[in-house]
Amino acid sequence: MSDNTKGINAFIELSKAYYIGPKNLDVGGDPTIISAIENLLDISNIVYNPCLPTHNILTYCKYDTVTSFSILNVLVKKEDDGQYVFDKEEARFHIDVCIWSLMPHRGILYIKVYEGDRTGKCGIKSCETYFQTNMHWLKYYPFLLEIFCKEDIYVDHVNKVYVIKIL
Repeated sequence: MSDNTKGINAFIELSKAYYIGPKNLDVGGDPTIISAIENLLDISNIVYNPCLPTHNILTYCKYDTVTSFSILNVLVKKEDDGQYVFDKEEARFHIDVCIWSLMPHRGILYIKVYEGDRTGKCGIKSCETYFQTNMHWLKYYPFLLEIFCKEDIYVDHVNKVYVIKIL
């Protein structure tokens, strides 16, 4: 079974239930799949990924939608006791980039997260070299409530996606 929380699979899955675009900003996305997404879904998909030096300049323009796929689940920090935990500060910065990209216009922010083994204990994902929070996707809801009004967040349990209205 393919992972529908990142990459082209996330876009395909999301587009079955929701409208994306016509101008979408993929925060933390993979620039190697831009053409495939644009051809498949007939949208203009711009990638902003601060980890990739060639894709880290945001242009101030109106995006209709912003996608964040499998990003919150890899934002971790090391505590004094050596344990790794979800990094709310880094996650807040990530969400602020998403919000800023939709302002001053209205738009929709879609967030999907990879759950890992759902233990809630940070660890390295097998086959990857970065830490993973391993949190159930609903565990991010309290964090999102710190930023957004409850009325602006739709929690889609079927597609495991947060749909957030930016007004």
